Amino acid sequence: MNRTNIIDDLTLIPVPPWWTNPWLVAALLVGVGVFSWALYRLGNRPMSTSPAPAPPPGPPPQSEALRRLAELRERRPRPSAYELAILVSDILREFIAARFTLPIRFQTTREFLDLAAQRPELSREQRDTLSRFLSACDLMKFARQPATESELTALLDTAEHFIRGC
Repeated sequence: MNRTNIIDDLTLIPVPPWWTNPWLVAALLVGVGVFSWALYRLGNRPMSTSPAPAPPPGPPPQSEALRRLAELRERRPRPSAYELAILVSDILREFIAARFTLPIRFQTTREFLDLAAQRPELSREQRDTLSRFLSACDLMKFARQPATESELTALLDTAEHFIRGC
């Protein structure tokens, strides 16, 4: 064997007879086509959407939130502004999380309002109401701002109005 003429030496190897069969060429073309189609479908398939979460067992979120607000309204002696802001804010946050499937429960007010601005489920008026409500609650919770009896009643009324409006 001459090392300088390796190409000439390979041409001396006979081609197997099955390689020249036209059915083999057709099968290879079909196989490449099926493989290409499978790759295309795999790359362009829609993202799997998880099924809509089933509503939690028990009463609907609206009636549960209204019931809890009514209990809070009737509680005597009334909790301090700090405690009431925590309780009312928690009731409204749980309602929104259940009703709109928004992860508001453990987000800051700013994070939630930024997320809510991108969601069509909440109207502009509802977002404005939530912004004012959560800001007032934050002042009472974090700044320990005192509140009058009428402000506390307005806080409860705002939460109830928002829930009924949904």
